[in-house]
Amino acid sequence: MKIDKRLDKTSKEIEILVTCQTDEEFQKIFSKLDDRLSLDTVDGLRRISQSELIYIEVVGNYLELHTIDKIYKLRSPLYRFMKNLSEDFLQIGRSYVINFEQLNSVEADFVNGMVARVGITNIKIPISRNYLKALKEKAAEIK
Repeated sequence: MKIDKRLDKTSKEIEILVTCQTDEEFQKIFSKLDDRLSLDTVDGLRRISQSELIYIEVVGNYLELHTIDKIYKLRSPLYRFMKNLSEDFLQIGRSYVINFEQLNSVEADFVNGMVARVGITNIKIPISRNYLKALKEKAAEIK
């Protein structure tokens, strides 16, 4: 990847030029520029930044989106909602998706097996054995 920065005091607006070989590459870059989600919650329409999300929990027919200071509740299947998320989000169980950028550690737990600690409060979220391999691959990808 090559980034070219040009400062032009005479420019009337911000201009971003992206040159890619495929549409998938463009979509990946573009999703980083605008990471806001429009949510049709039980309390009405809300817009939040994906970077604010710590984790998502499935509770019955609802999704609970946990941020630092609020929980947003909306009715949607998890698989459909995940299509709107960036690659920073990783499913670690049938009922849990974490923001990989919020992951602090992965550790063994006597009750839950493996758990992920996420967010500034180190919330413990159980990791299913079926999803542990994907988590390890994502961690190796970052190194």
